[in-house]
Amino acid sequence: MSNKISLLIHGPFSEQWLSQISKQIERASFEFDKIIIVSYETDKGAYGELLEKSPFKALISLVTIKDLLNPGFFNINRQLVSINAGLNLIDPDSIVLKLRNDQSVNFNKLIPYFDEIKGGKILTTNCFSRKDRPYHPSDMFLCAKYSVIRDYYSMPLMSESQLDIELKVVESLEKDPTLKFLPISPESELCKHYLVLKGWKIEGTFEDSMNALKKYFVIVNSWNIDFRWAKKRTHCFGKDALILPHFFKTAPFRMAMVENVKCIMAHEIQSSCPSLKDIFFIFLSKLVWSLWPQNLEGIRSKLSRKK
Repeated sequence: MSNKISLLIHGPFSEQWLSQISKQIERASFEFDKIIIVSYETDKGAYGELLEKSPFKALISLVTIKDLLNPGFFNINRQLVSINAGLNLIDPDSIVLKLRNDQSVNFNKLIPYFDEIKGGKILTTNCFSRKDRPYHPSDMFLCAKYSVIRDYYSMPLMSESQLDIELKVVESLEKDPTLKFLPISPESELCKHYLVLKGWKIEGTFEDSMNALKKYFVIVNSWNIDFRWAKKRTHCFGKDALILPHFFKTAPFRMAMVENVKCIMAHEIQSSCPSLKDIFFIFLSKLVWSLWPQNLEGIRSKLSRKK
């Protein structure tokens, strides 16, 4: 394949962080073949004004789509439509970086992984790649060959609404109170759809899940690619902070099961030892989330139960 690299940015204008993403584009030691931004028709004017001032406007194409009546469970349908609309403008011989418009990464730190990506693997991050849910690699930031990303997002739109799925999960929990994890999620549905396309026999076990992730994915730790979020998304940290992996107990929505949320670290996929840097950030993550008030196993929660 060629050395073309394209950036596909998606999300509503109200959440955009193009100022930070532009800094990383400027610092990149390689040039993007194309930069595609996918948003909604209602955002066309606001995005147009902003992009007129961008130093990369010659590279950028804005694609607008109609919002959906049924966004799907945790917006999976929106993501499917957005990504496929953006891919329509990208050279099929490219590596594609799929990035939310409210997040940023250091593009230069992705370079060491390009050979594995050209070999067909999907790069994702430890942040929200779940150890407590099978077949659940994070879908927040992905990097893969065009053909791989196209296959990954070829899943049909979900007919059920957010409420439909929530009710289905609650019913499942009533039938089986021992259920420890959310049996359906956008991430797991995307992953299982892709595995079926690759001919993988899904056994539904955590061991099989880990074997599949090791075969088809590269998981990198957020601190090794400077993965940041414009929103405040990590307890004790403000906006624009490094995204730290989750370690806490909480329910994904009201009346759902309490999950023991843990993320998969890079060394676990590589079957290697964590570096000193990894050990520090894993410890920091566990400490930070132990202080989160909604963590049912956190320090504050335990103290309140003792009163």
